[in-house]
Formats: sequence, structure tokens, C-alpha cells
Amino acid sequence: MSIEVRNIKPKDQAANVSPYTNVDFDLVAVGSSLIDIDTLSIVFTMYSNIDGEEYTLLYDTTDTSVVGYEGSEVFYHVIVNPDRPFDEGTNVSISINVNDSLSVAMTEYETSFSIFYTDIISDFRYAFINNAQEIPVYNEILMKDSTSSPKTFDSAYRNWNMKPKPRIQVNEVIVTDGYTIEYEDGRIVFDSALDYNDQVEATYTFSFFSDEQINSYFKQATAIWQRNPPFGGASSIYRTDSMMQSVLMVGAATYAFRDLMFNLAFQEKRVIFDNRSWEDSWKQISSLFKDLHESYRSDWEKLLEAKKLKLPEIASVVTPEFTLPGGRSRYFRYLYKSGSSGL
Repeated sequence: MSIEVRNIKPKDQAANVSPYTNVDFDLVAVGSSLIDIDTLSIVFTMYSNIDGEEYTLLYDTTDTSVVGYEGSEVFYHVIVNPDRPFDEGTNVSISINVNDSLSVAMTEYETSFSIFYTDIISDFRYAFINNAQEIPVYNEILMKDSTSSPKTFDSAYRNWNMKPKPRIQVNEVIVTDGYTIEYEDGRIVFDSALDYNDQVEATYTFSFFSDEQINSYFKQATAIWQRNPPFGGASSIYRTDSMMQSVLMVGAATYAFRDLMFNLAFQEKRVIFDNRSWEDSWKQISSLFKDLHESYRSDWEKLLEAKKLKLPEIASVVTPEFTLPGGRSRYFRYLYKSGSSGL
């Protein structure tokens, strides 16, 4: 009998994770085990980059605003939405423990990940994609779950912004408590079930790009820069100076707008930028995004070409003696006298 943790996110040893990340995983009972989910405990341990002290956060199933789960007896999916962000640039260790119905404890599961510095991402947002990170949505009717007494209501868009705080209405009446907002997933979870005919509306702003996506664009730009011959480069945008960060951000912007245009090929994504007061609005918007992408791509290619022109660093050159003036004749005389010429 045993209980195992599977499919945990972020993955063990993951790097550059968002300070606002959720932790989710599956609990699976193996053999004849039955999971006693009430005993579940999740411990976060981290070192503060402010005072250097170690801090611990302990959550269990009584922390309903933080820990959510669904399933029964042999399989649960658990989501932990910490009630405070992690410190930037810190390492976070997680321990997970739970008993089965016979009070036999599982082997404690441990994993860890590191948090990136958001100031670089903030600079990138401001310089390249600021408007795409504050997209307003007004009075969206949220989609209820499939039960007759729904508690969970989903938005069409993820990555809600915490500021300004979303406005939630139930049957056109503003409500300020009795629910939890899952910002990353664009979801409202009510403490108590609503009537099936109740209508939930949300007014909010959201980011088209998540921090994880932006970080992936940084990785793409860094990989291209590092492997572009012949002089290597920084292994990470977080491990270089401000000038090189600015260079890599141009490459990241190229990949961001390429991804944006791909996403906007789908109507559900395209509608958020589709100002219908314009004539042929989508043609104008798509042309604008295409021009921006081409502009950043052109700048990025110029930077890559300029890198190739960098002169190699000074190195010593040792010239073999027989290549010097007169050296070849001395070399052949040596072979003749030593009898190793084969003549």
C-alpha cells in the first residue's frame, strides 16, 4: 500500500518560476490504499532575500482559501494557491504528506524550484508589450461548472491582473466576499454553491502574455544569441549586464509578437483586439502587429550580424621553426644527417 504524488507543477528543480505561481499535483493511491485527504499537509520553506532568514508556510485542507482539491478515495487533484507571493530570486522547497484511511503515512514527498526576478519582466512589459498586459473586459458572463449547484465559474481568458481588483456581480448585484479569485486561471470559486440559474459577471483586466511565456521568449533569445557564431554569450538574461539584457529583449519581442500573431489566428483570441468601430478592423490590426513583428525582427537580425563582427580576443601564436625563413632547409639538413630521410 502506498500513496504517491504525481504530475507536480512546477516540476522539481524548475528554474525562473513566477512569484505568483500555483502548485498543483495529483495524489494517487496504489494497491489497496484509500487516501485520507483530511490529513493532507503542504509545507513551503524558503530563504528570504531581504533578511536572509528561513521562513515556513504550512497549509492543510482547513485552509480552503488556499488549498482546493477534487476527487475521491484513490485519486485527488490538488491545487495550492498561496495567499502571498514568493520572494524574487529565492529557492522554494515543498514537502507534501498525507495518510491513507488506515492512518498509514506516505513517504514524505519533497520537491523544489527557484523564483525569477520580475523587474526584468516588468521592464520588458513596459518597453514592448505594455498594452497587451492590461486588456480590459467588461461584464463578461462567466461559464458555470456542469453541476446543478455550481460553485466554480470560468472566464474565457486567463492571467487576470490583481490591480485593479476585478468586480464580481451575481445577478447584476456587486458582491465583495464569499468567493476566491484564481487569477492565473481566470476563475471564480464561491464558498457556497449558487443556484443553477444565477448569472455571474466579471469586469477585470488581464495579461495576454503570462510571466512564464515571457520567460520562455527570454530563453529563446538567449539560446539564439549564445549559439550564433562565433562568440557565445550569456547563458541567461538574468546573468548578464543591463546592456545585454536590452539586446536580448529585442529578440524576445520578436518571438512574443510571432506568438501573438499565431494566437490571433483563432477567433476567440482575435476578438479582444478587434475594434469593430473600424472598417475592415481585423485587417488593420493584423497589419499593425505584422509591422511591429517585422520591425523587431529586423533589429534583432542587425544585432546578430553586429555580433559576428566582434574581433577575437588577443592570443599568442607559436610558429613552428621550419616555417621561418631558412627554417625548412635547416629541417631537411637535420633529417639528412640523422639518416631519417629515407634516402
